[in-house]
Amino acid sequence: MPDVTCMGIVVADIIVRPVDAWPQRGRLALEESIVLRSGGLAHTTGIVLAKLGVDTAVVARVGSDLFGDFLVQILADHGVRPHVVREPRVPTSTSVVAVSSGGERSFMHMIGANGRLIPEDISDDLLRATRIFHLGGCFVLPALDGEPAAGLLRRAQEQGCRTSMDLAWDPSGRWMSVLEPCLPHLDFLFGNQDELGHVTGRRDPAEMAGMLRARGVGAVAVKLGDAGAFVDAAGW
Repeated sequence: MPDVTCMGIVVADIIVRPVDAWPQRGRLALEESIVLRSGGLAHTTGIVLAKLGVDTAVVARVGSDLFGDFLVQILADHGVRPHVVREPRVPTSTSVVAVSSGGERSFMHMIGANGRLIPEDISDDLLRATRIFHLGGCFVLPALDGEPAAGLLRRAQEQGCRTSMDLAWDPSGRWMSVLEPCLPHLDFLFGNQDELGHVTGRRDPAEMAGMLRARGVGAVAVKLGDAGAFVDAAGW
């Protein structure tokens, strides 16, 4: 059974580069590269862990479509155990990712089947068999965000798991009101500086981490892009 189970967003990413200006309405722009890639925090984390030799499962929802087939096949190709619910009438989550010449990414995102993911999609049996339960995609999981996610994390801890969460951008701007119920049930929390800045109202990574740990998180990692990451796990 898996050492780590990742649950959350899985996304078909259509990546366009370089995009330094949007075409005028009704016009056509030529691009050097348009490719299809697998993405989403749960999907990507599962694959990276598998590449590192970790026995990993991914729990997700996808549509009954080509993008869903693609994402499930990529997981299987990398030795990840897919626990996937197929949605008959809701398409697989998809993003168009515009990458500038400088590497900055802008996203147009459709939540799709990710929006149907619920706590009941993972069984207690799978949680009991898992050492670490990772929830990826807080803020773009509308059926899970907030109290449902908090209850799921609490259930994972009751089954003996360490718990972990990685954040997405919150397009609704709710930030802390969504995340706060989860904080006492998190052993690890990951987010980039912009995301955690909106959550905490702070800009200094040490202050961000300190505030979140004071609300119950075991350890906090603030992702800083090319500068690496700030990790506060002191005394934990």
